[in-house]
Amino acid sequence: MGGSYMVVPHEVPLGPGVFVNREPDFQWVDGFWSGTARVDVCTGLPGVGKTAFVRRSVEKARAASMFTDGDLHVDFGVVQGERMSVEDALAACLTALGVATEVLPASLASRANLLRSKTADVSVLIVLENVTDPAQVTPFIPIGPASAVLVTSSSRLSELIVDGAAAHHLEPLDGAAGAHLITELVGARARADTAAVAMLVRQCAGLPVALKIVAAKLIARPGLSIASVVTSIAADERGLAPFSVAGWDAVAAVFSDAYVCLDTESARLYRLLSVYPGRDLTTETAAVLADRDVARTDAAVDVLIEAGLLIEDSGRRLSLHPRLRRHATQLSADVDTDSDREDAARRFTEHLLVRSVFADRAVLGTQRYRCTPDSVVAAYRSPFEGDDSYRRALEWLDGERMNLLAVQRSRNHVSNCTTTIPASTSTSPTTMTALFKSQAFGSFRCARARFDRGLEHFGKREQSCGDPRRPGSCHRSPRRHRTLKFVDVEANKSADVRRG
Repeated sequence: MGGSYMVVPHEVPLGPGVFVNREPDFQWVDGFWSGTARVDVCTGLPGVGKTAFVRRSVEKARAASMFTDGDLHVDFGVVQGERMSVEDALAACLTALGVATEVLPASLASRANLLRSKTADVSVLIVLENVTDPAQVTPFIPIGPASAVLVTSSSRLSELIVDGAAAHHLEPLDGAAGAHLITELVGARARADTAAVAMLVRQCAGLPVALKIVAAKLIARPGLSIASVVTSIAADERGLAPFSVAGWDAVAAVFSDAYVCLDTESARLYRLLSVYPGRDLTTETAAVLADRDVARTDAAVDVLIEAGLLIEDSGRRLSLHPRLRRHATQLSADVDTDSDREDAARRFTEHLLVRSVFADRAVLGTQRYRCTPDSVVAAYRSPFEGDDSYRRALEWLDGERMNLLAVQRSRNHVSNCTTTIPASTSTSPTTMTALFKSQAFGSFRCARARFDRGLEHFGKREQSCGDPRRPGSCHRSPRRHRTLKFVDVEANKSADVRRG
């Protein structure tokens, strides 16, 4: 061998100098090291800190001498518009393990076979960053029990999970951890204004990539206060004020890396979701917004969830992370027309208005006077029919309460959104009776319970009201008149409480 020797590869770069302790996440990785799974997929939103976390995990593994034959590193991220091919990535790993370039196999399959052979009886950790497809991982999976593969991806990579890979989802930093990161980076200014730091963490939605860029700006400008940065973010509708052009490009690039992999339909839905002002929505509402059928929309939703660009909770309600919403808003402004966005706003506003009217009828009956004309819902069939219509209507109103308010508030900022629905109708409190009852009494069930107790107290004499067009109108008892008015007339709730 002429005195040559094999250098143990340690290719994974060091993590960031300042790192917020993610102890529960590290405990999970420790469990992976000692478990039977050979592949661990670390997922999370773009910019949540997956790369930093994995690199810190590798540092801990090195310190504990867990992988005695070294660690290999492949970054599948976009560089100058291109990603490294799997063939080239395999070649790089084989070269690091001592295979001469001139004897490298030509095909992908042959290189994968050779890598499995080279790692069969050794202890090597292979780190694959910015993976977008399970096919990028499969050729690297070792057959030896002492080796492992650690993957970072914004996508869920569900196929790998089905095949036995372990999975860990990294969450954004909470308020305390985010504040700790800013304090470590910025120093005295952060310690002197903890309230502004807390607000900054909320505005950056706990994403380390955003927090670090803001921190870099504060470090570069010693005279800039954190409170002024917070104010600039709040005043800027797009939320880009704290970022320089290069800084925002760095944030957006993290998101765009996932966006560019979307098909046309999923990309369109992602952009148009930025128009929706509510905190979450159902697939049905997303279908109305996108002007697509539910099946087609559900397929696009699956793609967005898999790509890590859309969040689905246990109730199957969908939401965009605040920073992703900013990114989608910017993309929509660049790609979609004003008419596209206004039409989407009109569609979901009409959908929620019609649903709220039907839900109101299911909860409080059809005899109550309402400002909304019957023509608004004449062309639709109520989704709240049958024996359980009351329960389902209450559940719908409970789930959509804050969304209905958000849509109402946004009406003033959406032009040409009254083509089929008058703005005065869509924002009328009487069309969303149970919504406002929930604000007054805490929940729709509480509001109905008060109503029922009032009727029971007065002998359940439902026919006492003289003029059905006047809610709360009553011929019999001034006291009863006030009680029914307290329940039914939103505009006079405060006054009735004072009289009561």
